Amino acid sequence: MRFIHHARLVDLSLTDIRELLKIADAGGCPSEHAVYGELLKRHIRAIDQRINHLLGLRTMVYGLLQRKGSSSGERCTWETCECMEAGPEAQSIQAERR
Repeated sequence: MRFIHHARLVDLSLTDIRELLKIADAGGCPSEHAVYGELLKRHIRAIDQRINHLLGLRTMVYGLLQRKGSSSGERCTWETCECMEAGPEAQSIQAERR
């Protein structure tokens, strides 16, 4: 149970934990097996992807914060408001998620 608790603390999926438990059940320390290192490297890549996605979202939201009124010069209304229109960075973030 302690192993599972620590694995969840670093946000490993249940599938990954199950894979590590199979290695541990075979005997010895999981860190001595190549699968252990590959699994953790894969997890780091996934974390890096999430961080990059969140940084892109932060940039988008910050850009929305900087917008003031309508770019056409007319009075801003719900029909003409551009405050929540995402710029090119939103399109690139959406493309990354696919």
